[in-house]
Amino acid sequence: DASCFGGNIISVQPQRARALGEGTIYSSDRQWHRPWGTGIHSYWIPAFAGMTWHRMTTPLDKFYQAVHPSLGERLRTDLEARQLVSGDESGLQPQTPAAVVYPQSSEEVVHIVRAAHDLGIGIVPRGAGTGKAGGCIPAADQVVVDVSKMNRVLSLHQRDLYAVVEPGLINADFGNAISETGLFYPPDPASLGSCSLGGNISTNAGGPRAVKYGVTSRYVWGL
Repeated sequence: DASCFGGNIISVQPQRARALGEGTIYSSDRQWHRPWGTGIHSYWIPAFAGMTWHRMTTPLDKFYQAVHPSLGERLRTDLEARQLVSGDESGLQPQTPAAVVYPQSSEEVVHIVRAAHDLGIGIVPRGAGTGKAGGCIPAADQVVVDVSKMNRVLSLHQRDLYAVVEPGLINADFGNAISETGLFYPPDPASLGSCSLGGNISTNAGGPRAVKYGVTSRYVWGL
């Protein structure tokens, strides 16, 4: 976008690499390199020949302001955290997102999604990252919603043969938890020791027992 400040026309060019930590500002007679700080993308542009800097707030700035008070350190914009959620086991090219958040409840997920929707920011849910379909690989300007901290069995109804669980619960952990009651959960993908139930649902995962018992979708009563 071209912005006019005190008669100077300055074009701010967001680079594709901005999520990796650097932005570049161009003017007609010079070029500045300004750090993106911790990953929240703010454009800084000079008003009079570089003497004064004006801050342009981006949607990601506003997203940070909206969710940081409730999430605190569970909103990460540092490169290390973003790279950890950049890919899965599909072999497809990873993409480093703009930020990653770690909600611990459905209420926090609602808050995150509403803020992102209002600001036009794309979000990508992520379980354990063991999928082979590339479904959790984000784009560079998106926010990853990592549900790995939502890993509880909320309730178990032994008589009615169902449980209410959070999406980040590991498949094998769920199986172990209900085995004490004499029940078992049939879907057994190869990564059952590390894959999440939310990810199993999103990919309709199966396993050897699917021949007899069917795949994940057969065992989902509601979301």
